[in-house]
Amino acid sequence: TLTFGPAAGKGGERSFSTRVRIEDFSHVRAVLETEDGSLHMASKFVAAAGGCGAMQAKDPDTEAVDLGKTLVKVFPPALEQSPIWSAQVMIKHPNANGMQLDINTANFIPARFVKEMIVERGGELVFKMESTFSISTNPNFRFTFGRGADNELDVSMVDTDGTVFTAKSQASGS
Repeated sequence: TLTFGPAAGKGGERSFSTRVRIEDFSHVRAVLETEDGSLHMASKFVAAAGGCGAMQAKDPDTEAVDLGKTLVKVFPPALEQSPIWSAQVMIKHPNANGMQLDINTANFIPARFVKEMIVERGGELVFKMESTFSISTNPNFRFTFGRGADNELDVSMVDTDGTVFTAKSQASGS
């Protein structure tokens, strides 16, 4: 679930993307509720297999090295007067869903995934994401937001173990 705040901006085209796990061939649906309560849906059929229960090919202990290392990038618009900026948040996190087998032991890897992310610009909410185990390993989020006086982003994430990861974008031209 994504909840957008005032720093998401108004006007212009918006986007949000990430990678997700999909177990079987499936329709993927996005439902958007606008401020006036209207609902809009988009659907696309995706041919995918093995996203949730696929054997984990990486060693879980190795995956824990640099856990939570986060990179936040902000990209100014091509046209200086544009009200829309874009950004990318990348975090090193296995996002284990509890259904994957350790390739070395054949035991289930305990679930541990990012369950919440908050992105703010200048103390105002860009968006809050409440998630499940469906977000991919080492998630990468790309999104747009509204231009502000200060376009640095503050990011806070919490995983299911209660560990909090924080990061800030580097200064960019405003």
